[in-house]
Amino acid sequence: MAPAAQAPPLLRLLAR
Repeated sequence: MAPAAQAPPLLRLLAR
């Protein structure tokens, strides 16, 4: 969904 490639690891877990 969200561009988690540029997000920190914690946000990547939430935005996956």
